Amino acid sequence: MKKTLAILLCIVLALGLFAGCGGSKEAAPAAGGSSSGSSSGGSSAAAPAASGGEKVLNFGLEAFSDGLINPMNQTNTAWNCMRYGVGECLFHFDDSMSVEPWLAETWEHSDDYTVWTIVLKDGIKFSNGDALTATKVKESFEWAKTEGPNGTSGPQKYLSFDAVIEADDAARKLTITLPKADDNLPGKLAN
Repeated sequence: MKKTLAILLCIVLALGLFAGCGGSKEAAPAAGGSSSGSSSGGSSAAAPAASGGEKVLNFGLEAFSDGLINPMNQTNTAWNCMRYGVGECLFHFDDSMSVEPWLAETWEHSDDYTVWTIVLKDGIKFSNGDALTATKVKESFEWAKTEGPNGTSGPQKYLSFDAVIEADDAARKLTITLPKADDNLPGKLAN
């Protein structure tokens, strides 16, 4: 009896899977609209037209930390922030894992690695149209000091909370003075 029930359950589950995988390759008509009528033979990237005639792209990916994007919650949420295109860093790693500027244009350091000068790229804007300024970057670091202790990401691992940050918006320049030498600050700010 148990074997028969197990086989029946497997058949029902398999039928449910096959039914869920079926369907037309054409996009369903949007409310008040018509089907796009195109198919590429695989999964279609184009979705039905939205109410304003705009196209909608739906996508899925592996999300860490329940898809949260506040980088102070934990390190994984910082990855989400970057993966979703919500945030960017001053630096990033190239394919050979060398640090290169991203939002920064150039950087230099004092001989003892305690004073770092970072010049920001010109013309970078936030999604709301506001310009990226040295003051905005400084405010971001200050925000990490206040919000960091509430999460588990430990932002002080990347930039000491005792660092003194000066912003010069006219020169697009940040000057970071560290309490002790750090020869890998750009690498840390790439995370």
